[in-house]
Amino acid sequence: MNLKVFFPYHLEDNANGHTCLSVCRNMQSEDLRVQVLAHSSGRGVRDGFVRNTIPFFLKRIMYHFDRKARGMIETTEEYRYLKSLKKNDVAYIWPAFQRVSDSFHKRIKEKGNIIVREGLNCHAATLKRILDDAYKRLNWPMPNDMYSITEEIVQREKRDLSLCDYIFAPNPMVKKSLLENGVQNDKILLTSYGWSPERLGINKEKPTRNPVPVFLFVGYLCVRKGIPLLFDIWDRSKIRGKLILVGRVAPDVAYRCADQFRRPDINLLNYTQDINAIYRSSDVFIFPSLEEGGPLATFEAMANYLPLLVSGMGSAGAALDGKHGFVIDDPYDQGSWIENIRKLADDPALRVRMGEAGHESAQQFTWQKVGARRRKLLFQALSKAK
Repeated sequence: MNLKVFFPYHLEDNANGHTCLSVCRNMQSEDLRVQVLAHSSGRGVRDGFVRNTIPFFLKRIMYHFDRKARGMIETTEEYRYLKSLKKNDVAYIWPAFQRVSDSFHKRIKEKGNIIVREGLNCHAATLKRILDDAYKRLNWPMPNDMYSITEEIVQREKRDLSLCDYIFAPNPMVKKSLLENGVQNDKILLTSYGWSPERLGINKEKPTRNPVPVFLFVGYLCVRKGIPLLFDIWDRSKIRGKLILVGRVAPDVAYRCADQFRRPDINLLNYTQDINAIYRSSDVFIFPSLEEGGPLATFEAMANYLPLLVSGMGSAGAALDGKHGFVIDDPYDQGSWIENIRKLADDPALRVRMGEAGHESAQQFTWQKVGARRRKLLFQALSKAK
């Protein structure tokens, strides 16, 4: 069987590109041939199953022109993808909000192909509700950026998902959001994301922990990921410790949280080439995200023996409350956050016990095992459809 993947962005082996490549690379088998079509890819992407729909030199020329000219990239990409679909190919679509035409999913269905969609995040309606509530609580204006969800986007999502045969939900919270918005249960394939031992260079030696506990956050520092909430609970916990933040900072957070970034017990690293060293020099992974698909950082932290202090969204569907750390279902339950920050800060033995349990469980979420499970899920679903 052929799985034709549509990735409507420039493809690099990082962020969502890394997730897509890792999933597709490890779903491949003798019975499942995978091909990824992206409009372009980085020089570091050397997988033989990746095909660029726009030549590199042409992409550079087109991006020099106005928005209408750049839209030609998306039109060309759709055309070449649709042309590549053969009769029995399965179309595997990675979501793109407004980067595909209104008729894209419909045209695939008209060709008679089965459509599988990747649920990178919660349903757009759920994401909109969460962000609207978060900005209202903060009394901040909603930014007009890539995470702005309009009612038009919500309706397009509903329409596109109605045309999909199956949707991969990378954690239970994504599945819940799909069900809440009218997606049939038998369409949803509950799965996960994973982590790469090769990328992290994990070794069997347990990391040395710090006399003063270091709490670590990894990801985009934005409202959606709960950064203003994190600053508040960190301040209220009054522990003797250090908070390390690794990732790019959203403009509104950089502006409105400038004082917090200057605190001596908070250290911001916009970028690091060795994230594994950061994991291994930390003591607790803290992640109060308000909305997620399946955060890879949670798996990587578990693999590195870090106990978790995460929201329900941030648990990645893998973290068990009380075993791998503490999972706080309501991200706005400040009392629970503060109580468990103090508990983990004051009890090194508890941190070690939870970290070891997390490391053991993380072995079931390597990309190789995740890919095999996804392949099995897909074949089971397709066999029932016949």
